[in-house]
Amino acid sequence: MNNYKNKCKYSNIEIKTKSSLLSLPNSLKLFFSTNLKNIFSPMFACFSVRFCFGFAISILMIIRILGNGVLARAANQFVDGTTYTVPSQIMDMGGKTRTSERKVAIDAIGQPGLNVSASGMYKLDRGFLYTLKWPVNSYGNFTVSSDTTYWYYERYGDASSPGTLSRLASYSGQSGVLKINQAPGEKAKLTQVFSVSSPGWYIAKTKVATNISNVSKQPKVYLYLQELANDSSVAKTANQVIASGSGGLGTAGSWRQLEIGHYATSTILAVQVVGINPTNSEVTGAIYFDEIEVYREPPNGYPGSTTVSIANRSFASNTNNWLVEIYGDGTGTGTWSWVSSWSGHNGVIRANQLGAEKGKVSQFCTVPAAGKNCIASIWLFSTSTSKSNTQKVYLYFYSFDSGYTKIIESGNGILQPGKWDPGDWQQIQFAYTPMSNYNAVQFVTINPIGKPLQSIYFDDVYVDQE
Repeated sequence: MNNYKNKCKYSNIEIKTKSSLLSLPNSLKLFFSTNLKNIFSPMFACFSVRFCFGFAISILMIIRILGNGVLARAANQFVDGTTYTVPSQIMDMGGKTRTSERKVAIDAIGQPGLNVSASGMYKLDRGFLYTLKWPVNSYGNFTVSSDTTYWYYERYGDASSPGTLSRLASYSGQSGVLKINQAPGEKAKLTQVFSVSSPGWYIAKTKVATNISNVSKQPKVYLYLQELANDSSVAKTANQVIASGSGGLGTAGSWRQLEIGHYATSTILAVQVVGINPTNSEVTGAIYFDEIEVYREPPNGYPGSTTVSIANRSFASNTNNWLVEIYGDGTGTGTWSWVSSWSGHNGVIRANQLGAEKGKVSQFCTVPAAGKNCIASIWLFSTSTSKSNTQKVYLYFYSFDSGYTKIIESGNGILQPGKWDPGDWQQIQFAYTPMSNYNAVQFVTINPIGKPLQSIYFDDVYVDQE
C-alpha cells in the first residue's frame, strides 16, 4: 500500500497518516476502527475534503516515546484536563524529533487545547496530546530580553573586563541570541545555578558562533556543567573547550553545537559558558550563544558499544605506553610507581607528590568515528588524611588536527581540590563527542601548594564510543 504524509497545523502538531492498518496488532486495529472518529474529529477541519474523503478511516496517529520504546496511548485514552508527567525523551505525534525543545515549549503555551507548566507537566484537552523534552534549567533560550536577568554575567579569570553583553532578536538564522562583544584580552563567563530532583546523568548543550572570519584569531570557548558543594563552591566539573584559533568554531556566522555530559552525585548544578578573546588576537569581535540548556538524560549510546583502543589501560605494565610529564608550572611530577593491588583494585599506579607537584600522564589514541559520542572514565583513590587536602584531578579527551600539530578542542572531567572524599575509590566520567579521530587521553594530578606529601592511585582508563 502507498504511504502518505499529510500535515495539519494545529497547536504546532504534525499528523502522520498511513493508508493501511495491516501492520497493526489486532487489538489496535479494533481500537482504531471503532474510535478513530472520536480521536480525530477535532482535526477534520484542517484537512481538505479531497484528503479527508477516503482516508478518514486510515489515519494513524503515531506517538513514540524514545525513553522506553513503547507506543503511547492514543489521544482519547487520556482524560481531558488531567495532568501527566512529560517523559524525558519523546517524539511528537508526527514522529518528528524536536531539535529545539525549549522553543517548542514556548511556542506551544497558549495554543488551543494545550496547557504547559514550568514544572515539565502537560494537560490534555480537546483530544490532543503534545509532549516534549523539557530542560531542567530555565531561561536558556533568551526568547525575551528579561531572560538574561536569570543569569550571572562577570569577567573570567584574570581579565580586567568581560566585554559587553547584549541580546539580539536574531543572528544567522537563530532567534533570541546572546552576543558578547570583546576586545583583545577580555574574558567573560555567564552562569546559572539550579537544583535538580536526583543524581544521575545530565547533558549541557548550547549553540555558539562568532563573527570573526580569520580562523587563527577566533576566540576560546568553554561549556561547563558544574556540580556544587553545599557551600555553593564547585566540587566537580565536566566541560567542553574549543581552543582559540583552532578552527573549532568554523566559518564566521556558522553555528556550532556544543554538548557535554556529567554524572552528578548531588542535586545542585550550574551551567556556564565562557568566551575569551586572546590578547594576541589583535581583533575585536563577538561570540554568540543560544539555547544554553541542561537535560536529565544519559549520553547518546550510553554506556558505549565500542571500546577505544588504549594500550595498558589498566596499568598491568606500570606506566608503559604512557608519557609522564610535569604539568604546567609544577615543581615536579611526583614519584610514580606500580602497585600490585590497592583497596580492592589490582595492578594500579601510584603518584607520591609533594605540595606544588603536578603530573600529567598521556597517550595518543584514535576513535573509530569522529562525531559520535564517547564516555571517558578513570578510577582514583587519595590517601589524604582529610577531605580538605585532596588533590585536583583532571581527565582529558582531546581532538587534534590530522597532523597532531594542534588541539582543536577537548572534553574534560575535573575533581576540584578539597571537595571529594579520600579513602575510597572515586570515578571521573563524562560524555563528549570528539570533532576528529586524531585523539589523545590524559589524566592530571595536582597536589596544591602548601599541602603535605600524599599519595594518589589510578586505575582503569576507559573511553567507550556509541
